[in-house]
Amino acid sequence: MKKRFWLQISILLIFLTVTNGFAEDDHLSAVKTNRILYFGVAPDFFPFVYHNEAGELTGLDIDLMQEIGRRMGVAVENIEIAYEGLPAALAVHQVDVIGGALEPGEMSSEMLDFSRIYFLGNYGLMILGNSEIPDSIKEEDLYWMRLGVEKGGAMDQFVKTKLIGRGLIDFQQVIYFDTVAEAVDALNWNEVDLILMARNTYKRQYEIDGSYRFISAEWLKENYAFASYKGSNLIPEINRLLDLIMADGTAQKLAGKYGNLISSHPIAVSPDRPEENQEEMSSAKNGEEPCLNAMRFLADVTVPDGTKIPRDSEFEKTWRVYNIGTCTWTKDYFLKYKDGASLGVQRIPVVEEVRPGSDYEFTAVFKTPSETGMTRTSWQMMTPEGKSFGQTIWVNIEVTDDGLSKSN
Repeated sequence: MKKRFWLQISILLIFLTVTNGFAEDDHLSAVKTNRILYFGVAPDFFPFVYHNEAGELTGLDIDLMQEIGRRMGVAVENIEIAYEGLPAALAVHQVDVIGGALEPGEMSSEMLDFSRIYFLGNYGLMILGNSEIPDSIKEEDLYWMRLGVEKGGAMDQFVKTKLIGRGLIDFQQVIYFDTVAEAVDALNWNEVDLILMARNTYKRQYEIDGSYRFISAEWLKENYAFASYKGSNLIPEINRLLDLIMADGTAQKLAGKYGNLISSHPIAVSPDRPEENQEEMSSAKNGEEPCLNAMRFLADVTVPDGTKIPRDSEFEKTWRVYNIGTCTWTKDYFLKYKDGASLGVQRIPVVEEVRPGSDYEFTAVFKTPSETGMTRTSWQMMTPEGKSFGQTIWVNIEVTDDGLSKSN
């Protein structure tokens, strides 16, 4: 492990402004001058932002921001950042705008300016017409009910993140079906108590039957927007372009691309999106001022992406990262395994203090799995309190029956 102190905080702030290419008084002009817009997203909300089978970042939000960039005359570079760390990434000017199924009510407006709403999800609960379930049902009332949902789609993600992930319903109470029609059959046979459904699906297919009721509630609505730092003049331009994209039908075409899409892999339960992500500043301790946790990936020091490594063998991987925030990383900070193939390590601690403006190298010894093929695992920085932040980093290798093909 090693660390090099580069800059004092005062110099760091100048560095951030120059390297990211914008000044706070005219964000839009700086983005256009540099011809690049940095888009921060947490790729954990299908179908708005996710990884496809090839490991590429895709989704409705990605396509929308690419279209915004095209009309603005700039390239868009996507940067994967922990959901809880997105506001801090804006505050330290690591990114220009953030997205990925962001609800304005779930993030503090003290640090952020939001765009207009570009997606309104009007979900509800369909029940039998003679059901005793009241129309005033609340989130917490779901816990012991049997909820039916079509698997693999947007509502599956809603349940995994906003209901199961937040502890509002037990995962054993959620029953998944290949189609909505199968879920309705289960409702008729009393195998589920209610079904999560889009309002327009109910209107088109089931309202006329007269056998069902549809419950709408504010907690079942989704309102998604983009955001930038407070006072950025980039947001009015994004709003102008969103209006044009909606007016000429481009937004509708993009939405149609993802509207009925089913994920190619099971959607995992996600506890990483708290109901209110409003503690962007770390708590003050011993009278100190609150600070921002942020991290930038610098380089794969060893084992670059695509390295071939024999199965069932050990290898040493080192990443170099940069403390771009204003908090000092103590020995209570750590790098945590997030997802992907298990390589025998779950946590890599910070072993020495890392001050703002310093780079740091994480090193661990991993073991390849027995199965051959492409193997990818992702890792996230964590605070002592267990909050994730910073860019997502990876081990991305090919497990083979023979030796290394790239230097490690």
